[in-house]
Amino acid sequence: MVSTYGIKKTEILDQIRKEKTYSENALDARRSRMQDMLRLYVQRTGDKEIYIQYIYAQLRQLLSVLYSDEIQVKFMGYDVGDQDAADKRTKIAEFDYSEMEKQIHDYARLRDRIFFGVGIEVFDGRDSDKNVPIISTRSPLTWLPDPKGWLNADKFRRHGFQSKITKEDAEQMGFGNIDKLDDTTPRPYGEDNDFNNITEDSPEPSEEERAEFNIYHHYTKIRGDIYLVSTDDACTTIFRMSKISEVIGKNVFPIVLSYFSPQRHDPFGVCLVDLSEDKQKEISKLLNLALQKAERDALGTTFIFDNSAIDDAQIEEMKQKTEQPRFINAKVSAGKTLNDIVTTMPTETGAVDAVNLIQQIDFQNRISTGID
Repeated sequence: MVSTYGIKKTEILDQIRKEKTYSENALDARRSRMQDMLRLYVQRTGDKEIYIQYIYAQLRQLLSVLYSDEIQVKFMGYDVGDQDAADKRTKIAEFDYSEMEKQIHDYARLRDRIFFGVGIEVFDGRDSDKNVPIISTRSPLTWLPDPKGWLNADKFRRHGFQSKITKEDAEQMGFGNIDKLDDTTPRPYGEDNDFNNITEDSPEPSEEERAEFNIYHHYTKIRGDIYLVSTDDACTTIFRMSKISEVIGKNVFPIVLSYFSPQRHDPFGVCLVDLSEDKQKEISKLLNLALQKAERDALGTTFIFDNSAIDDAQIEEMKQKTEQPRFINAKVSAGKTLNDIVTTMPTETGAVDAVNLIQQIDFQNRISTGID
């Protein structure tokens, strides 16, 4: 039996359904674009053209600069004898950092922050055995926030997350109505479409993976208090309801948002792809044109010749490759030179121009992203 804190289930479900539908409709275009952005992360090179992995390289570069996998805060003692206590606290903090797997969550949140524009971390409670906070990193693709919120979690009226769960995990987490947990319908956005699943020919899920069911987690205010309510996608069944103040001791959203470049009243802000997508496409286009030009030049040079001085048989002989010196008999009229008989077709400098353009685009992108 799921406790609803004396609030009617119909009231709760009606509110969540309305808020979820509003966010889905308002953010559908943005979520669709984010799904398309993943295809730019690693584009496959075809047989006849190549793609420059420009965004991938920039993301790696920013991650290497901004990410640190070691805790930076250390406690210091001020008076004589304080340092021993400070060192103990530092070791406890380092232990908690390791037990929470904070370095993994920090990396994922930073990656999402750069690529999607926002990184999301959620406090899910405390581990009673290890006595450390339980945190999780949520993909922005699964996020259904207040469409007018921005900057930090408390400037939002609500937050929703699409997720998946097995019945075993749901039972361990104290969910009710587990027998009604049966929806496996693929979603257009969400955990099925993320960094780990960005190719169109991904293998079919295993039987174990098929046992994961869709679930929706909704953080919202009901009668002045913030609650976490877990329902099905249609918002017809409540599997879990928790009052946040009882979990973390405060009536605030247990969510931390990190932005790449926040924009007022834009939940996602500006991301790396917004700044670099057009540059990646143009650089790939210019490079492919330059390669096509170079290929044409390498496959053979076009000659213009005087057929009164060189006959067809001699032309065929000139086409043959040989390791030995070869002498071709040509009739050079008075007042003419060999250059008048055979000359190469003038070619354009398109390949060089393309390289210069690519360098200019790269320079402009460094200005717009701040990457140098």
